[in-house]
Amino acid sequence: MSFDLVLRRTTSEHVPEWDRHKFWDVYCDGLYLGSLAQQMGRSDEPPSWQWSIQLHAGSFGNGVKPRSGQAATRDEAMQAFRAAWDAIRPAIGDEGWALHVEHMRRLG
Repeated sequence: MSFDLVLRRTTSEHVPEWDRHKFWDVYCDGLYLGSLAQQMGRSDEPPSWQWSIQLHAGSFGNGVKPRSGQAATRDEAMQAFRAAWDAIRPAIGDEGWALHVEHMRRLG
């Protein structure tokens, strides 16, 4: 079963409007699943993109990796996120996904 991932620019009040192109939220089935953010390195290095999956699957998520990483571009970060999610989702099963869904709905 494939799960569509939707990328949306963050709407956090902690990120100024002019800087939001560097911060993205990832949704699955309308629920927050993770993020992508541009990271500035040393002055002699180009910026990179950090990706992170924030999964609340109870014990079903124990030891499931990778949940985060870095990439040179936003597109590469999204591809890495997708590959990680495609490995994680079968590992947590429907019970683990149901726990994440319930957790996110409680947060409202």
